[in-house]
Amino acid sequence: MFQGSIAALITPMDAQGELDVASWRQLLRWHLAQGSNGIVVAGTTGESATLEDHEFAQLLSIALEELKGKIPVLAGTGTNATRSSVERTRQAEALGADGALIVTPYYNRPSQEGLAAHYRHIANAVELPIVLYNVPLRTGVDLHPKTVAELAQIEHIVALKEAYASPERLPQLQSLVSDDFIILSGDDESCANTIAQGADGVISVVANAAPAAMAQLAETARAAFRHDNTASNQAAPDYATLNRQLKPLYALAALGGNPTGIKWCLWQSQRIQRGIRLPLTWLHPDLESTAQALYRDVTPLVTR
Repeated sequence: MFQGSIAALITPMDAQGELDVASWRQLLRWHLAQGSNGIVVAGTTGESATLEDHEFAQLLSIALEELKGKIPVLAGTGTNATRSSVERTRQAEALGADGALIVTPYYNRPSQEGLAAHYRHIANAVELPIVLYNVPLRTGVDLHPKTVAELAQIEHIVALKEAYASPERLPQLQSLVSDDFIILSGDDESCANTIAQGADGVISVVANAAPAAMAQLAETARAAFRHDNTASNQAAPDYATLNRQLKPLYALAALGGNPTGIKWCLWQSQRIQRGIRLPLTWLHPDLESTAQALYRDVTPLVTR
């Protein structure tokens, strides 16, 4: 179910930091039309840490209304507390999400034993497919491959989003989990090579602005892994070419931190309003000229 390019969607907001529901619907429809293979609602790119429960429910309900049965809809349900993670995952299950993306508890920095207990407790509370999410740069804790392998034995834990961008990590994971356990890259810059080496896809930030290009990159990289010369349009660029074309967008997404850069890009392409929620702030004026130069380089990819 979870493969290819899955867009970790931003949460559109107005200038006061309130939800922009009209832009949300338009983004969902655009991603469906552009070929995204799935979307994440209220992940870290969606400013999940500052969303209220009713806002989470509203965003997810609209996404399911627009996309259910068309492409998978994952809900970001992880928090830094096991109890609240259970509550939000149950909420996502009740609303009809296709799966839950659950980040490792941030700030607490639990041990591997604590991480395993955290995920076991959530998995025992729901029947929803669970995607583990390891992003040490944000959370301060690394979910080790051996812990992933232990958790992969649990029925409802079906996948991992791995944002630890080390060339050794994928082979380590592949040696420890079964072939049907899904591994998704969580790092845009390295995802092309990761998929070409056997990962199932990517949960992507830059897919917010270039969904068609990221979907094609994931497809062609996966075809390269399979040595499948018929899986994609032979007239289209291969994954290495697409990856080079996307490099300015990777840099743009990093400006000001996630999701500041990618929100600026979507605002520049007139898909969202100029809104973000404190403690995050809009792109600093000192970065504007850099952002404009990078945007010019990727304009053909973000204005399709």
